[in-house]
Amino acid sequence: MPALASLLFFFAYILTSAIVGLLLPLVVTGLSPMLGAIAGGGAFLLFNQLHQAVSQRRTRRSLSRDIQRLQAEQVDLVHEVESAKSIAYEARAEIDETLAGRNAELVSQMKMIETLLRQVVTKSGPRITAVPAEVAAGRLAPEPTVKADEVYDIMRNALEENRVDLYLQPIVTLPQRRQQHYEAFTRVRDEAGHIIYPNQYLDVANESGLITTLDNLLLFNCVKVVRQLKNRRPGTRFFCNIASAALHDKDFFPQFVDFIEHNLDLANRLVFEFKQEDVANHGVALARDLKLLGRLGFQFSMDHVTDLRMDFAALAERHFDYIKIPARTLLSNTGDIHPADLKKAMERHGIDLIVEKVEDERTVVQLLDFDVDYGQGYLFGEPRPARVTRTSDAQNEDEDDDGPEPRAAGSAG
Repeated sequence: MPALASLLFFFAYILTSAIVGLLLPLVVTGLSPMLGAIAGGGAFLLFNQLHQAVSQRRTRRSLSRDIQRLQAEQVDLVHEVESAKSIAYEARAEIDETLAGRNAELVSQMKMIETLLRQVVTKSGPRITAVPAEVAAGRLAPEPTVKADEVYDIMRNALEENRVDLYLQPIVTLPQRRQQHYEAFTRVRDEAGHIIYPNQYLDVANESGLITTLDNLLLFNCVKVVRQLKNRRPGTRFFCNIASAALHDKDFFPQFVDFIEHNLDLANRLVFEFKQEDVANHGVALARDLKLLGRLGFQFSMDHVTDLRMDFAALAERHFDYIKIPARTLLSNTGDIHPADLKKAMERHGIDLIVEKVEDERTVVQLLDFDVDYGQGYLFGEPRPARVTRTSDAQNEDEDDDGPEPRAAGSAG
């Protein structure tokens, strides 16, 4: 109660008590003034007690309201604390999960790199002395003929000094000729920067065992390009050839599958390409690994097709979404099925036909007669070096860039 109100009530009590003490002897016969004064004092004490009782009651009500308000605030604070704890636990769990995923990804990448380094070291043994006729006849145009042992030394040094480059050749839509996908290739450079083409080193690489290392580097570089591309051009895919030696490499391929399992965001970017012969003859263990990759969302392609009699339903079930057929093989029409019927049969099972090795306009006209949707060949673009930048550089790239358009380069063979 405010102090002024209490003071007014105090004077009112005194006035009332004085009136009682003065008037009571006049009203009551025989009552002395002393008893009137005592009665007035008693009235004052009674009024004062009533005033204190009312004030205390009001104080208790006010305190009760304050306590209820504080209790409500306490409940709200407890809820906020619990909510903060829950958010903190979720954030910690998310951070732990992210760190665990990154650690697993890093471990899988390190295993791949370790395998590549081990292959370079273990396969850099005695120099090859036999010179296959095909390789001995190869040239570093316009350089002189390079012998097999020289090619081997160039390859070994290129692997050790990181002179193995990723080249991309476009796969275009027809008839628009718009670049839609890319096939990845490996090119090796000597110390002078001259390119060693596959027809010069393949026999040596197969004989020495370095072909697996080259294929592994191709896959690893494709992953780097995809990481660099991020979310741009979501419909663009990169076709990575996997040779027979890499498929049956007991060290590398299981580790590669493990790496892919920790990088499922690559599923809508990478297409693994196998020869028709390898598709028909792979073993049980390899079939299991490929089935796992297919279930994880990865797509497969088949190339080096020589036999057009294929079970498209079985291929589609094994996650083969693309089949590449050379233009000459398709247009020779020596098989049991017409090219137009072949394409329709593939479409019924969700498989896209890509006609490769398209080298002239006459071939394009023939392909359009069969409604071919995709083409690949030197007519549409030769393999050119890919722009593979460091992570810090990739972060500064323009987000509106159309993607991994190869730099201008010379003939890539």
